[in-house]
Amino acid sequence: HIKVQRVVSQILREGYQPVVDNALWFADHGQAVCSRMVQMQVEGVVLIHPPRSFTKSHLNLLLNANIPVVGIGCEVPGITRYMSDKEHGFHCLTTHLLELGYRRLTLMIGHDSTLRKGTLSWHAAKAEAGFKRAIADFGSSAPVYSDVLIVHYGHQSPKIPPEKPFDNDTYCPGYSGMKEILRRPVLPEVVLCSNDSWAMGAMRACTEADVRVPRDMAITGFEDDPQGRYGLLPITSFSHPVEKMVDHGMGVLMEAIRNGTPTPDRLHIFAGELFIRQSAPARRSKRASARTGSLTTKSIS
Repeated sequence: HIKVQRVVSQILREGYQPVVDNALWFADHGQAVCSRMVQMQVEGVVLIHPPRSFTKSHLNLLLNANIPVVGIGCEVPGITRYMSDKEHGFHCLTTHLLELGYRRLTLMIGHDSTLRKGTLSWHAAKAEAGFKRAIADFGSSAPVYSDVLIVHYGHQSPKIPPEKPFDNDTYCPGYSGMKEILRRPVLPEVVLCSNDSWAMGAMRACTEADVRVPRDMAITGFEDDPQGRYGLLPITSFSHPVEKMVDHGMGVLMEAIRNGTPTPDRLHIFAGELFIRQSAPARRSKRASARTGSLTTKSIS
């Protein structure tokens, strides 16, 4: 994971020994790993995209032990947190696709099974907001048909047979979501995936269905994952400004360690950058639809 690699590099550069734990390795997704950090008397903690089941009560185990904490992609308040501007990113990405001439768009975002029904994570809600705002802002005489597909997923236990890959959270939501899309009588011209891993899972589903990307359907990702850059079909994406978030966060954490104080309760949002690649090229005027029939996707008002 690029964020973990960047954080570990920064920790080593500061002269500290990194200890890496995954909250998903523990049944309670937080209690045990935080207690372990306290027992080890670590000097600081960086939370990187903790699961939604990681709550303020888990965080308080660290804070009550006077361990300063920063969060990268962390929604739990009470510490200094860093997020990429997902609403701005999806607004830019959607606007770019509309300007290329795409008119049937589907946004694929996720619903974590640990959330109550009808509730989206911060990241998914911001992606949806940016997508809808771009469509509302776009002025065109040609109608835009768009919808949001919410893929339900749950965190996979690592205690699985070794012959089964640990990819349920990484690629499978995009794969299963695209399977659902491919059952439609009329396909969208482009599917905007929540992240690059989902985009790769979606491409696998298209390959199995003999739907050609990008000729029959374009696909985009988000986060600018290295795998998405160097695959057989490089993915149009919007970057997470990982270096900026990690560098700023590590600076705040090191200062808190030196001063013996907690990090301030602040949320910093960093803008990323649009990267245009082959998975979503400019539309050709005679591009053929992969399906024929009446359009059934709903329009977002």
